[in-house]
Amino acid sequence: MTRSDPPRGFSLRAEGDFEGTGVWTITQDDDHTEATYDWRISANKPLLRYGSFVMRPIFGANHRWAMARGLESLQLELRRRRGEKVGAPPGPTFVRR
Repeated sequence: MTRSDPPRGFSLRAEGDFEGTGVWTITQDDDHTEATYDWRISANKPLLRYGSFVMRPIFGANHRWAMARGLESLQLELRRRRGEKVGAPPGPTFVRR
């Protein structure tokens, strides 16, 4: 984490295959809370940088799939915190042994 500003948000820096910053901004509006994540990265590995035009559809499909799983887990957690009986969140896609 590079910056923490509770309860308004925080930022982080990514290093490795992708480099850049991510900023979480959290705002309250009456009974609603909005969390926004601004993720600005670039690919540094030549394979990622020069092959991205070919890989873009695969990256896009993977991103949509991952975001749908995250939304599903978040909705279950919010229902659980409201006291509803819900099943377990989805397990990991891949298990490391």
